[in-house]
Amino acid sequence: MEWVLLPAVLFALPFVLSFGWILTGFGKRPPEGLDWIIVLGAKLNDDGPCRTLRLRLDAAAACLKRNPACACVVSGGQGPDEPAPEASAMRLYLMEQGIDRDRILVEDRSANTRENLALSLSLLPEDPGKTAIVTSDFHMSRSLFLARAAGLKEVYGLAAPSVRAYLPFYLLRETLSFVKDLVLTGILYIRFTRHTEEDQ
Repeated sequence: MEWVLLPAVLFALPFVLSFGWILTGFGKRPPEGLDWIIVLGAKLNDDGPCRTLRLRLDAAAACLKRNPACACVVSGGQGPDEPAPEASAMRLYLMEQGIDRDRILVEDRSANTRENLALSLSLLPEDPGKTAIVTSDFHMSRSLFLARAAGLKEVYGLAAPSVRAYLPFYLLRETLSFVKDLVLTGILYIRFTRHTEEDQ
């Protein structure tokens, strides 16, 4: 009987571990004296940012006010059902909260979290210093994992609260996405290592 259960246990294990890892992202807070923050986008409705995105932007605005020397990148492209790029609306929202336009860089081409971070990093200096990722609590652990995989070294999390009514769905989606990202990152690492060895 144990042998019958073993494949199911091995299959479920990465999902259980990923779920536990996701929960460690809740409540993340960066230190003071940040140099940059990267605010990850979410759904843009016809009447403006969805509630999830507003919560992220409110957390970002409060952080920028506490850290007057800090600048930010707002990151999010335009989906097929969105009226404009998410980043454009995000910049406008932050400006309405009193954040100077000159402190806000716009990345408006990304379509997923991996692209959010890669394209945002291309706008930052080579050594950006202390950088925080601003996203929802359920999305934080995966975002930090991808930020480090993209080469960001001194990176912290600023977890915005999420809409609790939708949290079970968000957690399920993030768990599946986290496992996918772990597999994809591993494949990319193996390919990079193989190509590097072949070039030597």
